[in-house]
Amino acid sequence: MDNDNNNQSDPGKVARALGIGFGILLFIIIAVLVLSLMLHRAHISTISQIAHVNYEKVAHVETMREGIRQRWNSVRRIIDTDDPFLRDAEMLNYFDQARIYREAREQLQVLPMDAAEAALHERLNRMATEYQARLDLVVIRLAEGLPLGQMREAYELGIEGQDRILQELNTLSEMQRTAAGRAAEQLQRQYQQQFVIMSLLGLLLVMLAVGIARYVSGYVTRQNARLNDAMAVKSRFLATMSHEIRTPLTAITGFADLLLDPRTKGRQREEAIRTILRNGTHLQQVVNEILDFSKLEANKLLVEPMEIRPLELIEEVASVLRMQAREKGLALELEHRFPLPAVIRTDPVRLKQILFNLGNNAVKFTEQGVIRIVVSADPAQQRMRIDVMDTGIGLNPEQLARLFNPFTQADASITRRFGGTGLGLYLSRELARMLGGDIQVESVPRHGSRFTLHLDTGPIAPETMLNDLPSLDPTAHTTMPSTDFSALGGRVLLAEDAPDSRLLFTTYLKKTAAQVHSVDNGKAAVEEALAGDFDLVLMDMQMPVMGGMEAVERLREAGFEKPIVMLTANAFREDRERCLKIGCTGFIPKPVRLSAFLEAIAPYLPLHEPDVSGDEPLVSELAAEDELFHPAIECFIHGLPQIRESLRRAMDSRAWHEVAELIHRLKGAGGGVGYPQVTELAQHIEALLRAGHHDRAHDQLTQMDRLIDRILAGAHLSLSSARAG
Repeated sequence: MDNDNNNQSDPGKVARALGIGFGILLFIIIAVLVLSLMLHRAHISTISQIAHVNYEKVAHVETMREGIRQRWNSVRRIIDTDDPFLRDAEMLNYFDQARIYREAREQLQVLPMDAAEAALHERLNRMATEYQARLDLVVIRLAEGLPLGQMREAYELGIEGQDRILQELNTLSEMQRTAAGRAAEQLQRQYQQQFVIMSLLGLLLVMLAVGIARYVSGYVTRQNARLNDAMAVKSRFLATMSHEIRTPLTAITGFADLLLDPRTKGRQREEAIRTILRNGTHLQQVVNEILDFSKLEANKLLVEPMEIRPLELIEEVASVLRMQAREKGLALELEHRFPLPAVIRTDPVRLKQILFNLGNNAVKFTEQGVIRIVVSADPAQQRMRIDVMDTGIGLNPEQLARLFNPFTQADASITRRFGGTGLGLYLSRELARMLGGDIQVESVPRHGSRFTLHLDTGPIAPETMLNDLPSLDPTAHTTMPSTDFSALGGRVLLAEDAPDSRLLFTTYLKKTAAQVHSVDNGKAAVEEALAGDFDLVLMDMQMPVMGGMEAVERLREAGFEKPIVMLTANAFREDRERCLKIGCTGFIPKPVRLSAFLEAIAPYLPLHEPDVSGDEPLVSELAAEDELFHPAIECFIHGLPQIRESLRRAMDSRAWHEVAELIHRLKGAGGGVGYPQVTELAQHIEALLRAGHHDRAHDQLTQMDRLIDRILAGAHLSLSSARAG
């Protein structure tokens, strides 16, 4: 397992991201190469186009120059010959060359030209228009036989114009060659610049690819090292878990076998039961730590802040730790450094988990001396500080450095000597940080350790600060939930497919006066719940035929409104929220102890009202039994008038604490001397008092008064039977 999983990216995600990045980089490199090829082809195409255009320009200019020369030759031959047919042929040739000249000029005109070429071409057009007309007239007159002398001036101007046109054509040809060269050179420079840029970009991409490849290689190496470390940690974890699970299982199965042995009696049986219970609790703690760790690693471990009374919570933890310390011959001191807040906002379950972990470690690693818990607060900073100090084995700096690593203890000798999963302190520190605080530790080998829990309290009102421990109201206990659940009644439907669990919960429910009906699947639970009159349905989540979740939905859809409490080993918060969302009234996670189970279902069950009706005298069931009971019966009957009088006074003054004490005495004594009706009614009254139902308790106390009348009316029969016996 990766110890730094919270601070590291998921390896699969990192690998995918690197793969995508490398693929994109490869795509860019290929794109750059393709772009380079495209630019090269475009460069070649452009140069070819420039060369072709330039070739056409030069060809047209040469055609025009050749046309001028041919026309000049035709004019000379017309002048030199006397043959009229030859003059006509040369004249035709002259005008044909003029046509070729015009066509070449027109074709040249449609080709792309720069400004200088266009200006020169425009001059050629004007010169051709001006001089060509004169020369054409000379040629026509000569062809008709007129002597040259009559047209000497026009002839010389035409010849001069032709020469100037040839010069301009030569200039145009040279200009076109120069322009083509410049364009080719400019294009070549651009291509070279692009080539340099693309080369640098390609080199950069290659270097980036090499860098990524080296990073990937290093990442894989680090991941392999991390995985190797994780495998080593996992191996140690499995070895530790094997020890931590097998050790309590050995005790549980071994002592269970001893309980089946009929020769195991009395104190040995009691010790065996306590050992099984203790090791089962330890095994449950191991499982809870592993589950908390898995949720923490998956970022699914949540806290539920609420307003709590911290001093009461700390006192509750200290009372449990005090008993553990006393078993080892240690003292545990709880010191309050006032002023302290009466109320803070935090998660009570997680705070208690942290304190128990720190306290249990202090007791476990201390052989002699004292455990001190010091509570202080800084209301201005909204902080509370709880120090847990011991005089135990202590830790050296090397051990402190790895103390909060998961699945790790100070060293292997501590694991062998004291056991433990190595998760407790890691979970405690992470929980403390989730609660807005932290855990710090100071330790000296062979002198002890100090673990300091810093806790965020939320805003603290100055008027809520305490300067002393609050005094307890002696009547407050009468409104506390009862730990005697025998007065709970009603009808309960239990849906549980596992036979052992069904037997366990049925046995739990037999501690009450409720009637229990059980089924082994959700479909039967739906049918029974809709057909019967049940006060409470206990539903397992995973069952054959129909699961508990579907069964609850069916019942709610059918209009079933009675309480439904889910029983499940799926104990995560999201499971509870899902159950409540579909219509469950409550949620009980497995495994569950008897007291916690009965406390969870108590709000949904009515109190069983015992039937003590009747007016006939009541005689003790033990009056005719062994004479050893007779003095006790007589003593009980003689004391009833005084108890009744005390009850009446307490009722009139509404001193419910005193009433509870008198009823408790009747509950303990009545059944023991043969009056079970007294004990049953007293249990019911006691439960009402503890639940705060004083008016209902008052009515039942009237019934107790009548029951005492019946006992006193039958006293002579009970006592005479005792004396006769």
